[in-house]
Amino acid sequence: MDNDKETSRILHEARRAFIRSCKLYKLIVGDWENYAVYLVTYATKRIPLDITKSHRITKHSFDFSWGYAGSGPAQTALALLLELTTEDFAVAYYQQFKFDLITPLPQDNFSLPMRKVEQWMNTILDSGKTVSRETLQV
Repeated sequence: MDNDKETSRILHEARRAFIRSCKLYKLIVGDWENYAVYLVTYATKRIPLDITKSHRITKHSFDFSWGYAGSGPAQTALALLLELTTEDFAVAYYQQFKFDLITPLPQDNFSLPMRKVEQWMNTILDSGKTVSRETLQV
């Protein structure tokens, strides 16, 4: 029962954080040549995604990358979810996010609309997948 409460708390907090993020950002873009990822606001300001926070949790890679199922895309997925949701949610779901949305991106510049991330989030949040302490371990 405690695990159900913890899962419910994590999913609820992630939903609230993501709703705030959707009000700020409309797009995620990647610059392949510079290994850079940007969050684009509704005022079209490009805000660079910082890798530092994700490195405090785990260091899969020193650079962002996408378009394959490796360590660079894992770091990208973790950094994005940390920016868009909560730490508990990001740690629990970044590998799934990597496989579902980061791996399929082209190994080139990309543009990922927030509505696509929102669809993914809704699928995860509506599934109510149980999050255990083991799931949260990196």
